[in-house]
Amino acid sequence: LQNMKHRWRVEPAPDGLATTGPIVDAMLVAPKRVAAHEPVGVRMMIDTGATSSCVAESLLIAAGHRPIRTIAIIGVSGKAEEYPVYRVGIQLGLDDPDTRRPVLVTLEAPVVGMPVSLLGVDGLIGRNFLRHAVFTYDGSLGEFELNFESARTGRTKREPVRKRRSGPGRRRGKDSGA
Repeated sequence: LQNMKHRWRVEPAPDGLATTGPIVDAMLVAPKRVAAHEPVGVRMMIDTGATSSCVAESLLIAAGHRPIRTIAIIGVSGKAEEYPVYRVGIQLGLDDPDTRRPVLVTLEAPVVGMPVSLLGVDGLIGRNFLRHAVFTYDGSLGEFELNFESARTGRTKREPVRKRRSGPGRRRGKDSGA
């Protein structure tokens, strides 16, 4: 997933992004260890306030996905309600900056099945998915970006990976008394 990113622009800027939100077209696909299902195209809003990603349950059922457990969620009503959780791959079309070609990136994540579509979209991409990416929201330009350049290391390019030595072979500084 390193160096995979995509920038979206919502017109008219900046009001378009403020009105509609950061929405992406995605595909729901079967996880690797599950019998293949037909991919389902969905429109999903990126929601940094959502702990879990969620999708209209009718779409998950129609695609042949089966729930793996349930989870209690407290929504805007303030009451805890039980919802089914599915293991699903969320697939996005991103750009490889090295080759300048589009690539499909799939991340598996638990997805909560919601009883209806929300806010005119089929689901929400929550923090359980976003934890693998850098999400940039530039309201003044009407743009947002998902960047997976740091997906393997957990760091961005601005934060270099420091190599650490550990164990008996670890070197100590000259003044450490070793």
